Amino acid sequence: MAALSWRRGARFACCAFWALSILHCAQPNSSEPRDRLYEQAQALLSQQRYAEALIAYEELNRSFDLGTLYVRLGRSENAIEIYQRALTVDSTYTPVLHNLSVIYADQGRFPEAIELLQKAIAYDPLYTPALETLALFYVKQGLYQEAEEMLLKSTASGVESAATYRQLGQLYTRQGRFEQAAQMLERAVTLAPAQAAIWRSLGLLYQQWNRSTEALSYFERSVALEPNHLETHFNKAQTLLRWIEQKKPRGPWRALNSLVNFPLK
Repeated sequence: MAALSWRRGARFACCAFWALSILHCAQPNSSEPRDRLYEQAQALLSQQRYAEALIAYEELNRSFDLGTLYVRLGRSENAIEIYQRALTVDSTYTPVLHNLSVIYADQGRFPEAIELLQKAIAYDPLYTPALETLALFYVKQGLYQEAEEMLLKSTASGVESAATYRQLGQLYTRQGRFEQAAQMLERAVTLAPAQAAIWRSLGLLYQQWNRSTEALSYFERSVALEPNHLETHFNKAQTLLRWIEQKKPRGPWRALNSLVNFPLK
């Protein structure tokens, strides 16, 4: 009797194992379709096919990507809702804290934006995007020392960011610390030589430093990379007129300057 009971138990266990094996084989691998859909969503996003990408991200329920896409579509309130929902799940999600702070800043809600960035940095003291953005907000408020502190922390993070060095260079230019500004901007352009904005920042530095020849060369590099940037063309023309005025201070360029309203010093 005991042997019969044992055989029945063994047969049941084998049948159960066989059934589970069949179910496992029949169960589709859910990660593969999701991975393919995510790749499609990313491709649609890169092609600026935002409406189609939005549908894919909504199906995937990826809060960070979905919020970012809502921002690109100008649907800030939807992005805020998505980001806030993500933070209820994980309040330490630093990229979401950062992105939400940028939206608040765009809405003029700077105290809330700064609070979110401070939280992000508290959770991850070397999170470069939060350090750079907080520094930018501090500069807008005239808090230069606090801005410099954030940017120097970013340089010590172990991840060299051209944006960090450019911001430091712009900050030092604003403060008249030209030699330090040059060092920071030269480092930035070494890290990202294809960014026209960094070459323009160098041009603006040397323009303010009254070194017109160097300024012109940097504006030329910027224009070569971004030919349709009108402000850089303006900066170049302004510097050229200043250079001519320095060469011929009593010539007809004084009258030309007054006509185009470029103040020369």
